This record gives sequence, structure tokens and C-alpha cells, in this order.
Amino acid sequence: MQIYIAYKYTHIKNKSELKVNLEHLADLLEKKGHNTFLLNRDAKAWGKKHVSTFNNVSTIIKNIFKSQCIVAYVNSSVISPGIIFEFIVSKILQKRIVMCVDFQIENKVTFLKKFPTEIVIYNGIKDLENKIDKIF
Repeated sequence: MQIYIAYKYTHIKNKSELKVNLEHLADLLEKKGHNTFLLNRDAKAWGKKHVSTFNNVSTIIKNIFKSQCIVAYVNSSVISPGIIFEFIVSKILQKRIVMCVDFQIENKVTFLKKFPTEIVIYNGIKDLENKIDKIF
């Protein structure tokens, strides 16, 4: 299955930790036989390539269209317009949406809970790994 991984990148202070966690999540899904798409990894080489907003939007829509499932990694209580856009596109295309939300911010992102098909509340990357392993 093709899986699109959505996440907040802009204004995240510890981008290196985010990158490690996202790559860990992608590796976990890939070991189960899935293909994954991470915008900053696959289209921007983790920030080494500049891509215009127009091209980003085009790439996002194309890759959500190709995917059977969207996994949203939510670790910030600051609402991301990008994740909302990805959720809306996914809903329009009737994709399965799995939102993985850190338990520390779960009550601060209630608006986002309207979109997913499934919600996984996790406490640390190992807990997320165990929970993702059970649903994929």
C-alpha cells in the first residue's frame, strides 16, 4: 500500500528530532511492505532543495491521490494549515486517514479530530511503533 505521511514542519524547533521520528515511522511502515511518501524527504531532500509553494501543492495532491492511506504525525498543538489542507484533499478523495497524536497535546488538537478515520494516541515513539504495528 502507498502511504502518505503528513506532518507539521514549519516552525518546529527541533527539526532533527522530527526527521528522526518521521524516518523511523516510514521505516516501520516500509518493513511491513508499504511504500511511503514524506514531502521533505522525497521532494526537498530534507531542506537541501528549494521548492516553490505551487510545486509543493502540486506534489502533495499528486501523492495523496496515489496513496491509499494518509498517516498524520501530530506532535505540535499549533495547528498546521498544511495538515488541514492534506486532510481536506484526503477527505475529498475518500482516503483512509490515520492521525497519530502525542498524548500531551491530544486535548489541544480537537479540531483536527474531525478528519481522521482512525486516531492513535501515543506516548513516545516506541508506543507509536507498537500501535502502528497493530493497525497496519
